[in-house]
Amino acid sequence: MTSHSMPTLSNGSVDPLASATPLDTCLPAAAVSDLPACIEQVARRLGAVYNRTPEQARFNLHADEFSVRAYLGTYLPRTVFEFMTIGQEMLGHGAMRQTLPANRPLRILDLGSGTGGAWMGLAVALFCNGYAQPLEIDAVDGNALALSKQELFVHALGAEAGVDISVTPHHRVLGPDVATFAADLQAVLAELNRQYDFVLVSKHLSEFYCAVGHAAQGVVYETLRLMVSVLQPNGYLVILDLATPIQEVGQYFPNIMAQELGAYLGDHHEGLRPVLPVPCAVSARGGCAGGAGHCYSQRELHFRHGIRWGRALHPENTKIAYRVLTHPAHAERIVSGYAGDLPYNVNAQRSHEACQHGKIVFQPQGFDGYLPPANRTATA
Repeated sequence: MTSHSMPTLSNGSVDPLASATPLDTCLPAAAVSDLPACIEQVARRLGAVYNRTPEQARFNLHADEFSVRAYLGTYLPRTVFEFMTIGQEMLGHGAMRQTLPANRPLRILDLGSGTGGAWMGLAVALFCNGYAQPLEIDAVDGNALALSKQELFVHALGAEAGVDISVTPHHRVLGPDVATFAADLQAVLAELNRQYDFVLVSKHLSEFYCAVGHAAQGVVYETLRLMVSVLQPNGYLVILDLATPIQEVGQYFPNIMAQELGAYLGDHHEGLRPVLPVPCAVSARGGCAGGAGHCYSQRELHFRHGIRWGRALHPENTKIAYRVLTHPAHAERIVSGYAGDLPYNVNAQRSHEACQHGKIVFQPQGFDGYLPPANRTATA
């Protein structure tokens, strides 16, 4: 484990990232891949193959050895890059980065962890911003085979970054209907009996809708309700999921996410509040059209990786919908730096469409609704 002295901010608090040197060895050469070489190397050692099967990828609970290897070569790279991107953007916001723990391990709960792409992407973002505290990760998933693949990644990434990483796998099956899901999740959280700096829920909640259709209605709502008690006061819940239609219920998952978030915000005035996307954050207090199902958020990311056999470089794009939430007091500190009257784009396929004052407006130019103010750019 590598330790670094922690400089202080102007207000006297500790900034765990301010003067640390980015870990260049953690990043690949730009001409080769956008993923860390150590992650790609481990994926190959585990027999990763490229086999894009979107329908099968929605049902990972019973994935066998070949399906897990296909996931490692096809969908793990996407998840790693998605959380690298979100993590980098969160750390670019002073009010978010300044509250990372500086004198104790950072604790992560990865719900629906699978092969670990979500926590790996967040870890890379942290390490490449110079964060050097140990990571303690609880990885919860219903597929024991997928969980077993994480051990090699833990050793490789920890050795590359010079940071101590510990992952405790928890083989637990949740659901599938909303009532059973809520009871099972509550039992898991009681068993873990910890508070976390980050809770990551990556492409897990849509699986319940794919499995049981309307019987899953409320899984996003229940996740939000139950995570309040396990987040540190300055902790973050990141829910990231598919931006595709859920055939079983005849809706796109971003619409479902917006509806259930809207219902939760209406019922729990002291509960978690969104801080990203920006328009969701500034409209959380009321007047947001998302709760009525009129909001479809979609982010598109482009990246390259070299895991695919037979090619040194494979370009990919991924389309996702996500929300980052935290406790109200911390959310207020973050959102106070946002300009609430601007139009923000949150749909990659509709550049002329923006969210302003909680409503959809049509205009030729808006701002990127996923970026904090320090990184905000206008989009044509």
